[in-house]
Amino acid sequence: MSKDKLPFFIKPIGALVLKLFFKNTKKGAHTSVIAAASAKIRENAEMYKGAYLEPVGTLAVPSKVAQNAELGQELWTTTETFLTSIGLS
Repeated sequence: MSKDKLPFFIKPIGALVLKLFFKNTKKGAHTSVIAAASAKIRENAEMYKGAYLEPVGTLAVPSKVAQNAELGQELWTTTETFLTSIGLS
């Protein structure tokens, strides 16, 4: 089915889903910018070092999956293998 033959209600539903569950790039970058440039974070560097920040710049505890060291090692190894395979090691 081509894009121009979709039922009329698909586009508005898609737009609503995007608006509810996703951020635009400007808003999505807020936490990264805060982590990189905030005076508060520089002044409390030890408290924020290696910490997990939720939007917008709030300290939080990562999920259990994110804290799983075995999965973290698997991700690291997979990433290294992939980068090596494309010549970026």
